[in-house]
Amino acid sequence: MLVARRPLSNRILLLPNSKYFFNMKNGHDNLLALSEKFAVADVGSIYLTAGGMIGIEFSDTGQLRSIEVLETVGSGSVPEEVMKNQDNVISLQESRISFSNFISSAFFGKISANRNYSLDGARYANLEEVFSFGKHSDSLALVERIEDFHDLLATKIKIVQKGDFSSFNLSKNEIQLGVEFVIRLWTIRDSFIHADLKSCANMNYQAAILHRQQHSAASLALNFSVIESLVHETLIAYGIVSGFDKRPYASKPYKPTQISKNKFGDLSLSDRFKLLSDVGIVTRFTFDKFEEIRKIRNDLMHRGHEVNCRQSGISQVVVRDLWHSLIGEPFGLISGWSYRY
Repeated sequence: MLVARRPLSNRILLLPNSKYFFNMKNGHDNLLALSEKFAVADVGSIYLTAGGMIGIEFSDTGQLRSIEVLETVGSGSVPEEVMKNQDNVISLQESRISFSNFISSAFFGKISANRNYSLDGARYANLEEVFSFGKHSDSLALVERIEDFHDLLATKIKIVQKGDFSSFNLSKNEIQLGVEFVIRLWTIRDSFIHADLKSCANMNYQAAILHRQQHSAASLALNFSVIESLVHETLIAYGIVSGFDKRPYASKPYKPTQISKNKFGDLSLSDRFKLLSDVGIVTRFTFDKFEEIRKIRNDLMHRGHEVNCRQSGISQVVVRDLWHSLIGEPFGLISGWSYRY
């Protein structure tokens, strides 16, 4: 048995949303025409196309840089180095997909908040939908599994054929707003002490997609995990827990107060959320909604009770309000759901 070696592609093309377009001029535009390019520190270059695709080119020196792929040729036992390499490749691709979904969650969360629209057409990228791409001066190009990618584009192609894409076509200014927010959010992630910002954004994004699909229990459970992390982080960010300086992005006016680390550790999640409400960082309305879903979550986890769409919808509102309080600007991964009589 021989072991062949090849470099892993440093490019990933994904479809983050089945409806939105990025400054597409008309229905005859090349869906892969470039609309925007920007860089994310220590990761690489991000390309947005007219058809709403996102291409990511990972830097050769960044944290998600490519590695070598080992593949066997012929029959016989698979060498241990090949099996270890497969684990390493999958781990790297998982990290790349996680970053890709962070770009989508941050970008569309900002756009939705700015438009005051619910999140529509959101898609969560996965390892099966990993496509490489080529580059021209003014567009990207598919280089593999072209039919598979066209299958993903079916909904968008129908929208273009009907000529009804204007309401989902983001302007250059809106794109710039989303891009600047992505960069801003990525920049402050290392200043988070407790919560993993990228993971929280991604879970919130997953929860919105699950809510749209009416998987209410899963959506609420994910959002509750985000709530717990953001409440903890918000109290630290505002300097309420002794030993931590107030962060610049924690900008809502509030009643100054401070508690020791030991006392903070003794507080329940409900007590911590109430403290945020008492000092004015979150509203009483948000706290009351939290208390409502806290009881629903406990019944789900400890008694196996069902959760309905209206209840998982409340969890989205609580997470949205917490993000706003923590980072000091609107950001909302809130999706709707449909029904018929």
